[in-house]
Amino acid sequence: LPQLPIEVWENVIDHLWDNQWDLLECRLVCRAWYPLSRFHLDRKIWFSSSKGAKAYVKMLKQRPELSKRAQNMDMYGCWGDLSALSLAAILLARKLPQLETLMIWESTWKPWTMHRDVFLHLSAFSVTSLVLLYVRFPSITVFGRLVCALPRLVELECHTLQFTHDHFHRDTFGPYRDRVNIRYLKLTGDLQRIEKLIDFL
Repeated sequence: LPQLPIEVWENVIDHLWDNQWDLLECRLVCRAWYPLSRFHLDRKIWFSSSKGAKAYVKMLKQRPELSKRAQNMDMYGCWGDLSALSLAAILLARKLPQLETLMIWESTWKPWTMHRDVFLHLSAFSVTSLVLLYVRFPSITVFGRLVCALPRLVELECHTLQFTHDHFHRDTFGPYRDRVNIRYLKLTGDLQRIEKLIDFL
């Protein structure tokens, strides 16, 4: 078979920009594939535990240039707690100027594992898009505080959220109402709970 030009393979790698597992494989194929694969990998932060968050912070100290490359942060909890988000909020606040998307999936928000100032620390992030997939919150109020904590948020996707308590009082968010500036909204899941979310938003 004829050897394809490197530009063709670079286009292929560009199309894999959001697939970390394939990019990890690509970087090991040859030296020519490594730089572009590494570039795309550096644009996404992915961890599922506090240990992973600490490891990323340690890597940033060794390679500070990475702080300007990160555009997406994915947190996968395997239905565990979100202490990794709490720790990341504390350690990475104002350190990721290009961060645009925060994705949280298959996780449970347990208040006793979260720092008491987690929402304050999250407010320092430049996140414009929040994606929540199969996340359990103790209440709609906590979900609302998360949304209100991100001052630049304009895109919100919620897929099959669960709430231990789904009582909602509109006055709770009176002081934060001006912070909600959602322009794109996607909700899927239980219709009754969706109505309550819309009532908040």
